[in-house]
Amino acid sequence: MALKKITSIRCFANDPDKKATHSNSNWRPYVGKEPCDVVLSKDTRHQISVFQNEDGSIDVSISERIAEDYTSGESIAANVRQGGMRKIAESMEAPAAPKQQIALDDEIPF
Repeated sequence: MALKKITSIRCFANDPDKKATHSNSNWRPYVGKEPCDVVLSKDTRHQISVFQNEDGSIDVSISERIAEDYTSGESIAANVRQGGMRKIAESMEAPAAPKQQIALDDEIPF
């Protein structure tokens, strides 16, 4: 599963009185170093990752999950690393069409 980064947000913990210790009333969403619009669709799956920083802040990263396209010749199970899951992936693959052999001795009715 490929990921396309949407944005990151830096957060700070509240103090014991549940008041914000930091805030940013001028926050804008960025991807990389460029400001961008953030659109989250109900029809799209996302991955949220949280990272603890040394200064006590937390970075929240939002990424869109992008399904990889499989062509008819590719194996779905080829990228599965867990043995039990590989068997499930292999069972989902379409079985190869049986090759039909034509006997040259067969008579063709006309």
